[in-house]
Amino acid sequence: MTREAVREQILDLQIDHATSGLGETERSRLDTLLAQEGETHDTSFELAASAVELVCLGPLEEMPASLKARLRRQGDAFVPRQEHTGPLPDNVTPMRRGSAVETPAQQSAPQPAPERTSGGSNWIPWLLAAAGIGAAVFGWRPIQEPPVQLEGPPVVASVEQRRAVFVDAASDLLSLPWTATEDPAASGAGGDVVWSPERQQGFMRFTGLEVNDPGEFQYQLWIFDGTRDDRYPIDGGVFDVTTSGEVVVPIDAKLNVRQPALFAVTIEAPGGVVVSGRDRIVTLAQVG
Repeated sequence: MTREAVREQILDLQIDHATSGLGETERSRLDTLLAQEGETHDTSFELAASAVELVCLGPLEEMPASLKARLRRQGDAFVPRQEHTGPLPDNVTPMRRGSAVETPAQQSAPQPAPERTSGGSNWIPWLLAAAGIGAAVFGWRPIQEPPVQLEGPPVVASVEQRRAVFVDAASDLLSLPWTATEDPAASGAGGDVVWSPERQQGFMRFTGLEVNDPGEFQYQLWIFDGTRDDRYPIDGGVFDVTTSGEVVVPIDAKLNVRQPALFAVTIEAPGGVVVSGRDRIVTLAQVG
């Protein structure tokens, strides 16, 4: 590998180190090449990358006028001191601050691209100056604390909202009105039951059903399936009525309901039963 190629590779590795970082193999390669050339790691690459990143950050706030003016003065003072040390093309005349006005030929003459060297000293200061001037012109961004994430309980839809969404979404909805029996707890009771055979989900809605004391008795839903023995309806869940107003209760079917035929609510001992004696049936909803 020629010395020019070695220095080119050093430059590329130093740029990668400043912008995206190097793996263990690449870092070892950079250290070997630097030692071979008798050079040390050039930290100006990291400074330049940081300056450019600062200028390119998101929404900027207005920089204080005093700081903006100082950066402009430093940029103006820095740029004229930089001189091109390499040979110039024959048609290009060196220009300095205060020199004569350029001729049209000089203004239109193409300028050579800056030469890349392994040390980075020819272009790093210019990049830093540009970043400083850019920050002065476009604004600055003060260090900000990350936003505080306020934690709170998750928003849970009420059972009434869940029923409304279910009714709107179910394409095979069964909606059946409750018929109250002569049981004292069902005096003036009404409402309806909605069920989706496809989703195996549903809700019961009651009005006027007697408020119960869970320590004395609870309500239990039974679903009669046309494909099963009527002696053993499907347990639809135990529930309580805690208010004299409207009450919505989700159905908790313990088995898959293949062909719903009848929904019945009974009064049972606290905790419910496996097989109901059907001594106290309060509401019924017949399918078909």
